[in-house]
Amino acid sequence: MTKQQKLLLKSAILTMSFVQMSTTAIAPFLADIGRAFPEAPTEKVQFLMTFPSIFGMIAMFLSAAISRKTGKRLTAVLGLATVAVSGIGAVLAHGSIDILFVWAMILGLGYGLVSPIPPALIGESFEGNEAKNMLGLQNSAANIGSMLMTFFGGILAAHGWWFGYLVYLIGLPGLVLSLVGVRETRRDAEAGNGSFSLGALLKDIWKALFISWIFMLLFNAIPSNLSMLITEQDLGASQAAGIVSALFLAGGMVAGFIYGPLSARIGAKTTVAGVLTLALGAFVGALCHNLILLCIACLIGGMSIGLLMPHIMQTPARYPGRGAFVTALIMGAANIGVFCTPILTKLTNQITGTDLAANRFLAVGIASLVLSVLVGVVFLKKDRTKK
Repeated sequence: MTKQQKLLLKSAILTMSFVQMSTTAIAPFLADIGRAFPEAPTEKVQFLMTFPSIFGMIAMFLSAAISRKTGKRLTAVLGLATVAVSGIGAVLAHGSIDILFVWAMILGLGYGLVSPIPPALIGESFEGNEAKNMLGLQNSAANIGSMLMTFFGGILAAHGWWFGYLVYLIGLPGLVLSLVGVRETRRDAEAGNGSFSLGALLKDIWKALFISWIFMLLFNAIPSNLSMLITEQDLGASQAAGIVSALFLAGGMVAGFIYGPLSARIGAKTTVAGVLTLALGAFVGALCHNLILLCIACLIGGMSIGLLMPHIMQTPARYPGRGAFVTALIMGAANIGVFCTPILTKLTNQITGTDLAANRFLAVGIASLVLSVLVGVVFLKKDRTKK
């Protein structure tokens, strides 16, 4: 691979990652959608944000099968085009909330097809520290994409809430660069045709899947409860919640940039550090009564995803030709974790007997401390074995 080809491939990987967290894009104008359809219950309006994740999870497994048949480039292009179509469609046809659910379904299918491709390409195309650096940058790109969509979605929605859906055109740069920069190799094609035992694979990676599931359940509980925590502590209104949420995403972006150099120095200890930053952010957030301190807590807590998940996403590299499928399994487990976040709310409320976001932050902190022990046992043991 020439220097120019490698640069194009890296650019394609990073830009196609922009759509990975696209479900958050409608957050700034979700209340406007609710006002546009007053007959719809609040829960139904909010479900527009989580509904795509169901189809995203399904599409992630389809992505692995499709990429083996047509190649990763065309799979990525198909997914990115589908994301863009969902945005254009919502702008042109938005007369009922049920139609918006159709576009949400299409969005889920689109980002689900794309999401497993970047880590799989990194695992197959890069090695050593370069691979670690790319995994960190890829995680940052996903957070940057989410921040861009959230920011511009609010601006566009000021001219009519339906225009906010135009942010899904962010998939087009990745589409163009995928066509130009992604190349299939003979080695990848041959590896994908070999024998394959799902049972043996699951036995080998079930710990990584379990950790991904639990971690994303806890991680997602922070932004899900932020606005309620701010209201409880009388720290501001929706604008304050938006700023703090953006800082939470920014934490993941910052951690993604430093993951490569940090991992090169301390190895798998980054995984434990990642879970501990989530615990720290949750504890400080639960106990603080100051907006600035809460901002700092969320910035620290948000870094957790950029320190843990890139290490887990090194797993697909151990399975040449099956990288997209392994990635789909890991991301599927993570999506289930996001979907299961309300379970933590229900359990915490039952245990404490009160419906307080601060208690849920404390629950995240305690559970994260327990998880850090499990993460240390799993990943640090593997790290010592390699040495």
